[in-house]
Amino acid sequence: AAPPASAPGQGGLFAALHAGGKSGKALAEQRIAPPPEQAAGGSADAADAAVQSIRGGGPHRVWEKMILARLAGGGGGGRQWVVLKHASLRQMHLAVFVRAALRTSAHSVRSAVSATGLGGVVGNKGGLAISFHLGTTSLAFVSCHLAAHDHKNRERNEMCKEILSETAGAIGEQRRAARGRLDVASQFDHCFWFGDLNYRVDLKLGQQAAGLPAEALKEHEAHHAAVRDLVEEEDWEALWEADQLRHSQRAGDVLARFSEGQYSFPPTFKVLRQRGAHYKQQRIPSYCDRILWRSMPGRGSSA
Repeated sequence: AAPPASAPGQGGLFAALHAGGKSGKALAEQRIAPPPEQAAGGSADAADAAVQSIRGGGPHRVWEKMILARLAGGGGGGRQWVVLKHASLRQMHLAVFVRAALRTSAHSVRSAVSATGLGGVVGNKGGLAISFHLGTTSLAFVSCHLAAHDHKNRERNEMCKEILSETAGAIGEQRRAARGRLDVASQFDHCFWFGDLNYRVDLKLGQQAAGLPAEALKEHEAHHAAVRDLVEEEDWEALWEADQLRHSQRAGDVLARFSEGQYSFPPTFKVLRQRGAHYKQQRIPSYCDRILWRSMPGRGSSA
């Protein structure tokens, strides 16, 4: 999910999300071209930070070298960036990069992990968080991998709440007072939430269901075909209306006041490794990798 392009050499904030399966070196080589796109941010404080959430195999150092190469855009610009902080939980890895010229402006750097897997303690699912100040602007980045499968929407919502609450005690601005009071999203000027959130498209939730009765959509094959038809028709609005995360947010169940860009491209889950949008029959096509953000009142223009 790449942000709008800006002039080479400008700062920016971006997130690259992927699932593992290959070796770190193989994925690094696969993902390193084309040259990077960077976002033209608002305030200079926030615009010159970059973040990567990385899941999958391979040493973390391989990924960080890949990111620096992407920031360099094929030139020597990668040397202008440094790693500010890492956080890891099993195969999940989060690294924040900042321009070398701004490193001395970054302070109060903290990290935290939250394991939400089996029994609420296993690290195959969970979240990583890094917070810091860049000048006078406070930022938090939270990367997570939530429960899989269509019927686990409630579990995903609960994992988000657990991650927000657990990490607040370690990286929050008011760390001692944070436990049981303010979560991470409520303590920083800007909070970015991203990763393999695993929320699915469920046409039974949407206003449109490709002309099929709700009873028919209970059958996986019919549901899959209906979603695929909407993809082929490029009816992004119908898919958006049927998104579990969107419905959970509207109901006030998760990630209150977080914003997200409107999608105008096919779902990226779970595609076959071939040209075009071809999906595995076992899974409903969905938008699982997500990027959301939340800014404090009066600070939104600088995100």
